[in-house]
Amino acid sequence: MPPIGWSFWADAYNCKVCPDENKVVFDWAIQAVKEAGLHPVGVVAHDFPVEKHPGLSGASIIELVIKLEESHFAVHTWPEYGLVCVDIFTCGDYASAEKAMDKFLANFQPGHVERGGDPRGNLLQAALWAVTK
Repeated sequence: MPPIGWSFWADAYNCKVCPDENKVVFDWAIQAVKEAGLHPVGVVAHDFPVEKHPGLSGASIIELVIKLEESHFAVHTWPEYGLVCVDIFTCGDYASAEKAMDKFLANFQPGHVERGGDPRGNLLQAALWAVTK
């Protein structure tokens, strides 16, 4: 039985380009999800000033979540470390989510990317739990 969705993550290190303005990150993310055939329906973006994170230095941390018809696309950046972390959950096409991640991360020109992903929500297991409730 197929999963109900897929969860992907990527940690991009040593990014040569890592803007500290959420508008730039927002534009890149919206462009990537649209070009991948995903459908944005809402956005939450926030800059966390470094003063709110003792021990960190440099630019603010950016958090961006794009609500998709297919689920969501979340981004966290730490410009002073050249670090970008992305999470995507999709109930739609696996390939579209991977394409969006690749297009988005290419903007940062990372030196190294670690990735992972898993199927989520086995429908057969869900049905069995519902019956035994």
